[in-house]
Amino acid sequence: MNDFGMQHCEDIDMDFEAWLNDTANLIQSYNCNQTYSTLQMSIQEEEVLLLSDEINKSPNSDTDRNDLSEQAVCNKDNPKRRKNHFGREYVCGRPLPLDVRLAIRDMFQAGGNACEIAVKLNITHGCASKILKRYKATGSVEAKKIGGSNPKKTVPAVVEAIIKHKTNEPQLKTWELRDRLIADAVCDTSSIPTIPSINRSVV
Repeated sequence: MNDFGMQHCEDIDMDFEAWLNDTANLIQSYNCNQTYSTLQMSIQEEEVLLLSDEINKSPNSDTDRNDLSEQAVCNKDNPKRRKNHFGREYVCGRPLPLDVRLAIRDMFQAGGNACEIAVKLNITHGCASKILKRYKATGSVEAKKIGGSNPKKTVPAVVEAIIKHKTNEPQLKTWELRDRLIADAVCDTSSIPTIPSINRSVV
């Protein structure tokens, strides 16, 4: 092979070697970029997860805000109006007004049940049932007083009226007898004896 041919082969070898080096550099650069991108994505994903956890734990989240508002509403020192599922407004921790309680009693005496009464008066079934249970047990629809004192003894005039009504109408129910005592002005709603007291009077 002459000098020209040898020189040509050497040039080809050098060009090929340079090409290999460039290709290797490109591959290495590509791998580095891919690795860097992967790391960036991983870091971003971790940051998103951490941020999500912080939001879930944050007291400013919607759930916690709702909880705080519920606590504020039920705070006895700061009563606020709320609405039941019928749309009726009430104050947390406060009993139903007396006129509503009397309406519950009247509808019950007219043959209504707790469900019907609750729907017509826009109160919850549990509330109507609780008041009716108290009415059946004590004959009163008034809210319980906090603290209170020992029950008052039935005065003789009331006892005589009870015995008179039960003698004339033995089938008279106790809660009906209470209404008769109020209607006859023997006593009023604040002094009316309880059902157990009436039962003791007629024994």
